Amino acid sequence: MNPALYIDPNSVNESNPLRKILEDLALVETEWEWPYVAYENVDTEIQSGFLSYIRIGYFLDRMRYHKLYKTQGFKSFKDYCLKALRKSANYCTKIISAAQVCLNLAAAGFEQLPNCVAQALPLVKFNTVNEYGNSTLAEKWQKVLDETPPNQPITSTQITEILDETPPETKPQQVIGWKLA
Repeated sequence: MNPALYIDPNSVNESNPLRKILEDLALVETEWEWPYVAYENVDTEIQSGFLSYIRIGYFLDRMRYHKLYKTQGFKSFKDYCLKALRKSANYCTKIISAAQVCLNLAAAGFEQLPNCVAQALPLVKFNTVNEYGNSTLAEKWQKVLDETPPNQPITSTQITEILDETPPETKPQQVIGWKLA
């Protein structure tokens, strides 16, 4: 492995979450036959890595729902987020919401999913079910996929713009130079 990209897992404290990642990487480095590894194996690792927020959101939701933080003396989910994770409870809740969006899109049959929290967040408002059991989430995501040019990256800004339901006449004007647009 490129020495600049390698850290011995034993150099990291066992309680540090980075250790598990380093152990996984060390295993890959010793078991995979570089450079003869199949493209598909490496690509799958990369693609699943982009979706790691789903796993984080799932476990945050389980921590919150089952109040597992209380076993370690935290008074609330907010307290756990701030002290154990050094994240705001609001941010952690956004990760949970983003993960729920992605899981619902996967359940609806989509293979291409938002690959980060920022891409999933504009879809959260469509991840509700009406009194008839319907949601517009799949329809809205399909619109994003349909309106994104081929071979162009999907960005959170692009998703927000595609899903913007504000009529053009009510959108605020932007100042460009000294003229109103």
